[in-house]
Amino acid sequence: DAKRKIKSLNISCLIYDTEVKAKQLRVLSEGLNLKSFKIDILGNEFAPGLDQYFNLMKKTSSQLSLCLK
Repeated sequence: DAKRKIKSLNISCLIYDTEVKAKQLRVLSEGLNLKSFKIDILGNEFAPGLDQYFNLMKKTSSQLSLCLK
């Protein structure tokens, strides 16, 4: 159903969370012309500290921008 919806809406950008397995992503995007980017919505990939939130927002906005180009 998801693949059919992606086709019908002509979606070209797929944003996914760190919980998504590589196999799930391959099955979903197979045969589709999709750009895909992983976003760590909790910021676990960044060291804790005062800049953690800002680093997360910078990376997320950068990935969204790249995906939508």
